[in-house]
Amino acid sequence: MPVLNVDRADFLREEDIVIFEESVAKFLDEHAPPSRVEKWREAGIVERAMWREAGEAGPLCLAIPEAYGGAGGDFRHEVVLMEQVTRKEVSGFAVSLHNAIVAPYILHYGSEEQKKKWLPKMASGEFIGAIAMSEPGAGSDLQGVKTTARLDGNHYVINGQKTFISNGQLANLIIVVAKTDPSRGAKGTSLIVVETAEAQGFHRGRNLDKVGMEAQDTSELFFDNVRVPTSNLLGAQEGQGFVQLMQQLPQERLTIGITGVVAMERALELTNRLRQGAQGVRSAPDRLSEHAIQTGRVQDRGDRRAHLHRPADLPAPSGQARRRDRIDGQVLGVGPGKQGG
Repeated sequence: MPVLNVDRADFLREEDIVIFEESVAKFLDEHAPPSRVEKWREAGIVERAMWREAGEAGPLCLAIPEAYGGAGGDFRHEVVLMEQVTRKEVSGFAVSLHNAIVAPYILHYGSEEQKKKWLPKMASGEFIGAIAMSEPGAGSDLQGVKTTARLDGNHYVINGQKTFISNGQLANLIIVVAKTDPSRGAKGTSLIVVETAEAQGFHRGRNLDKVGMEAQDTSELFFDNVRVPTSNLLGAQEGQGFVQLMQQLPQERLTIGITGVVAMERALELTNRLRQGAQGVRSAPDRLSEHAIQTGRVQDRGDRRAHLHRPADLPAPSGQARRRDRIDGQVLGVGPGKQGG
């Protein structure tokens, strides 16, 4: 029995979303069973093979248009994936970072050439995405970033250090927040994409020890005169990075909220199960009930914010816009449906 007395949001009860949710659950059951996840925890990192498997099955880049290799879905599909990954305790598989945080920067600010170059490889799992914002002296204060990208002909030369970077050991496509004009502060901030395989002078530091999230590779990154083509700049000109970050960070915060609520719900479920097993089935104590009520309220608010996050004026999917995808043998529609994001 669910511990939260909260109805599922209407937009998550639509038939195609329910079918998709069942398919995602099946994929995770088969490809990320507890025994495999435990090995990731012990190793401190998810196997790269898992990303390839996800690319073949369909859960990568769900809200990216088909023209760029994505599933052509919307934010509802991302919500379902986040919820299932969290509910099934697939620790370390930072797919929401890859899908709902990194890929949108390229979709919204990349040139047509950039989108066609990078997004299909992200959708296939060939590229694993990360975004390098935090530094030893600049965490939430993005205006204080010290990493620089100096223009040298048709290249930028990047120097600096990043830390607490999720997917830091695995990522081979990293969006770097850097100052292209340090004298202008926030207005001199730019976002530059680094393909690590081609980046001489790029080094990964240690995979950081953390309290929890044992399978998530969270790393230090070092850039020592890393030369990157100027064509890797996101946006039509330098200095747009801070605005780009401010436009995209709300979705990042929403993904954190969604996964946080599911984690709270899962914790309540496990606590209730443990208590029932120890003392027999009876009603939860008042304290547990209070936590369930508060979590339910947060979930309701989160569902409403996720709904408001999706524009409601997208056209109904045509045969061209709606793709039929297959996750391990189960056919599902991953089109934008009645509403999009």
